[in-house]
Amino acid sequence: MQDLASMCQPAPPCIMQWHWAGNHGRWHSFDAESRNRLETAYQEWLQGDLAHGVLSLQVGEFTYQIDCEAMLQMNTISNRQRSISRELASVRWLWCDGKGRQHEFDANSSVWLEETYQAWEAHGIHNEEHPNVGEHSYEIDFASMTQRNSASGKERSISRKLESCPGQRAS
Repeated sequence: MQDLASMCQPAPPCIMQWHWAGNHGRWHSFDAESRNRLETAYQEWLQGDLAHGVLSLQVGEFTYQIDCEAMLQMNTISNRQRSISRELASVRWLWCDGKGRQHEFDANSSVWLEETYQAWEAHGIHNEEHPNVGEHSYEIDFASMTQRNSASGKERSISRKLESCPGQRAS
């Protein structure tokens, strides 16, 4: 029988992933800023607030017209069209021990890590708070994907794993 505390743990964090179809059937992820703009526009389109369901999206030196209904992107110069997709993904945060084994962070730490990571990735915002895991406080460096024990200075690698949610393909 499960104890009450384990039943009340938050679910693993989930994010909406956006991809574009490349050559040879390979799918590529949009960068964080583009994902945020795409998801905002998609939600506006669902609410009927995005005119004609089309978003103009600048990615590097290229401009694309994104058609939310057809789930297509079109390069505005070449007129080349590619499929795009939207998928719900769960996020797992892991840390590596001194023997090369990976261990999953607890659910609360994973939620904090993902929220902080999203702010860092999209806007370069670095949260100065240090998460506590058990009795220990850690400084997190997303650029090097490391955690450093605030008291001992011991540093370990961390990783972020995205996994498709079964049956959750959003479009």
